[in-house]
Amino acid sequence: MLVTFLVILVSLLLLFGIYLILQQNKLKREIEKQQEEHLASMNAISGYTQSALLVVDRTETIRFFNQKFIELFEMTDAELIGKKLSETDLPSDLIEAFHSKSEFCTFTDIRDRSRERQLYLQPVRTKMGVHVGALLQINLEVHERNTQPFDPIAIKLEKVSHKLKTPLNSIMGYCEVLLTDSELNEKQLDYLQTIADNGGRLLDQIESILNDREESQRPGLRLVNNRENIRKILIVDDVTTNRTLLRIMLERHGFELIEAQNGKEAVEKVLSESPDLILMDIMMPVMDGIEAIEMIRKPENNLTELPIIAVTAINRRGNRERILNAGFNGYLQKPFKEQDLMALIGS
Repeated sequence: MLVTFLVILVSLLLLFGIYLILQQNKLKREIEKQQEEHLASMNAISGYTQSALLVVDRTETIRFFNQKFIELFEMTDAELIGKKLSETDLPSDLIEAFHSKSEFCTFTDIRDRSRERQLYLQPVRTKMGVHVGALLQINLEVHERNTQPFDPIAIKLEKVSHKLKTPLNSIMGYCEVLLTDSELNEKQLDYLQTIADNGGRLLDQIESILNDREESQRPGLRLVNNRENIRKILIVDDVTTNRTLLRIMLERHGFELIEAQNGKEAVEKVLSESPDLILMDIMMPVMDGIEAIEMIRKPENNLTELPIIAVTAINRRGNRERILNAGFNGYLQKPFKEQDLMALIGS
């Protein structure tokens, strides 16, 4: 009896061991598949981005880099691909910055020791949440050492502001849309007005805490001319509720609308569908608004006169001017009112 029990127990343990091995192999294949998909995606967008990109796996082995990365460090493919970071001739302070695991940091430009470059470090995870490596993105805009210092705290505050104001834009925007709905009764309208008023108070608190108030006013926006020539509008935003809110507001004024979820899609839609106006968010995945407008404004596209308005929660000192100088014709801060939007369009 005991022998039979032991045989059954050993058999079950063997079966369980085989099951674990099969599951482990399945997980490994899934991770490898998603790694390949990620690298394919990186390869697809590398021609559009204005940043230098490098992807390493969990062992810090280089799996991907774009042409801008090679040009920045004056290296060859053979000096990078398949090598660990520590085995390359990349700047030591770049490798130290990577090991610091800081989301934002700087390193010295090897061709001009008086300048610094910004490094953004993002973990790469599979759809199952498994950590498989990291993406290094290097901003190719240079900053004079000590004259334009890199400020990670300011960048962190900018991200916090953006994350808070994005959902607040939907809350206040949809309240405004519903408050114009004549089918609601007096009590419902009163409830909505209460939500809208408290949304405004919350916005005041956010701007006060994050010191955004100085640039929170709206004067000085550049109006888009020739309103009668604007019929088709491209809405670019990675948040679905933001695109829907703009669609609701603009449809009431008779515009034809098309949408894009990021800068790369926006560039493709501009070239294929020829909109008369673009309303574009700035902070988006794949390609942000600044990179997208650089692509759109290329001389060969003959689109220097196409009006493009930045619709964004970015609001810290100097950012508005930077955005307008990048080629945008106007700036609309989230949360916004329909009347502000229509004023920019010229309605």
